[in-house]
Amino acid sequence: MQSWARASLADPSGERAVAGDPPQDWDALLAWWDEQRGALVDELGDDPDAPAWLPFGEYPPTVGSMARRQAHEAAVHRVDAIIAGRGGIGMVTFEPTFAADGVDEFLTMLLPSRRTEHQFEGSVLVHATDVDRLWSLRLEPGTPLRSADPEQPFEPDLSITGVADQLYRALWGRPHRAGIVGERALLEPLHAP
Repeated sequence: MQSWARASLADPSGERAVAGDPPQDWDALLAWWDEQRGALVDELGDDPDAPAWLPFGEYPPTVGSMARRQAHEAAVHRVDAIIAGRGGIGMVTFEPTFAADGVDEFLTMLLPSRRTEHQFEGSVLVHATDVDRLWSLRLEPGTPLRSADPEQPFEPDLSITGVADQLYRALWGRPHRAGIVGERALLEPLHAP
């Protein structure tokens, strides 16, 4: 993933944004991963407004957008690694502002960019209680997910509530303690890619 991200930063057109070929030898592979990770961190520290290629249409095509995407990608895989290695013992807790940004990125940029059609109809309210943020979504058959009009009050068909860290995990399909009330079938079009 870091090799592909580096190629996307190097070629804002996306024409040559292809991941490098990792070595087959285990020790060489570990060194290659470390090299890719270190170089990506350096490159993401450059101008956040510089152009970069992202395959998600909702994202501004900038280094800053790639940094955001990579931060959340790494955070979710960190949870996976902890679960795999320790069965969730010593689970990491993400800082509320970072987790809320991950919820926002997931609901307002990543899911709408998928352009997948579904056959669900209803409204969803996501509430991060610790940072007092709300996201309202409208699901209509045959259309991509979209945000509901924040000025129009509504009674949600499904509510997902909790601290931002738990919402972040819930939306990415990881173990969580978020409260889910209402029509659970509406979770299906919200599943993580």
